[in-house]
Amino acid sequence: MKSLGQDPSLLPVSLREDGALCVEDEPIGQIDGFRFIVDPLARHEDRKMLLAAGEKALPRILGIKARKLIGEGLDTLRLEKGMVLTGEHPVAKLEIGTNPAEARLTPVRELNVLTEADRTTLMTALERWLATKLEPLAPLAKMEAATHDADAGSQARAMLLTLIGGHGYVSREQAGIENLPKEMRPFLRRLGVTFGALDIFAPLLLKPAPRQLLHAMGVDKRPLQNAMIPVIDGTDRLPSGYRPAGAQHVRVDIAEKLVKAAHETRGKAEKKRFFIDPSLAISTGLTPDSFKRLLGASGFRNHPAKILGEGAFGPPSPDGWEWRPGRSGKPTGHRNRNARNKPAGKPKSRTPSAPREGNAFAALADLIR
Repeated sequence: MKSLGQDPSLLPVSLREDGALCVEDEPIGQIDGFRFIVDPLARHEDRKMLLAAGEKALPRILGIKARKLIGEGLDTLRLEKGMVLTGEHPVAKLEIGTNPAEARLTPVRELNVLTEADRTTLMTALERWLATKLEPLAPLAKMEAATHDADAGSQARAMLLTLIGGHGYVSREQAGIENLPKEMRPFLRRLGVTFGALDIFAPLLLKPAPRQLLHAMGVDKRPLQNAMIPVIDGTDRLPSGYRPAGAQHVRVDIAEKLVKAAHETRGKAEKKRFFIDPSLAISTGLTPDSFKRLLGASGFRNHPAKILGEGAFGPPSPDGWEWRPGRSGKPTGHRNRNARNKPAGKPKSRTPSAPREGNAFAALADLIR
């Protein structure tokens, strides 16, 4: 060191495979991701010069690391809690506006050490990587684009914004569907929107990839069911993409399939009371009791079969069902959970032209208009 004088840039600096940054084979710290952490246990009479040498070499060392990361195809990157990580260390964070499908990246401050050319090259590669990662959210991107369509109308745009805000689905009672003109439904169906008996949803967004992605982005903070299987055991917190059915939870598109089959049976029935075959529901994993609870929430009323009398033999009769929708046309069993124990208050007066109280959809449509 005496022969080299006091110029730290003349000292040889290297990065070991384990991430240790060394000056003249003397470890002075660790590089985790793109962050340089000084080793507090490093002891050397010329420690100050060693640190200066390491810091001067960081742009070159980290530039090599960035180019290696790109050359390997960014395979070590992953999304977690709104951050892009390599290993356990952040490289960039997501900037998410109203639509997760249009998320952007902001580099972490450690990348400021890189030269302008290396930082630009790395961020360009990261943006391409993110664009590929966001492909499962293409239905959300289509909905966002349609909100700018002049032919959509304020009600359809409000419905789309509600679906985007719900990350692909919303219960029918919260959707404000009564404010959506029926002639606008084909426009929304072309965007992949399904109008179910219980929920309004985009089936493609109920698959594992988009649900996992929304969770990893930190957008959907509800519990995640990784495999998005049709039916799961009930939990305290309802997982994203499911609705309660007795002691179980059923994925909203599967719930729609079962309720639709029940309505098809009702349509073929010649009498007011009819029978519904539970075999389809049981094949998905729903128990008979959970199936009854699901149909009850959809507006069907159950009439339990009479128990066989003592000494009688033969198979039991199936339960009977009736269609008993609520007065407003909505299925029964859709009351707000938070309002179950609230005492009934005096109804508030309002003018006929005012939107229904608590109807966020109507207010949103009015604002857009």
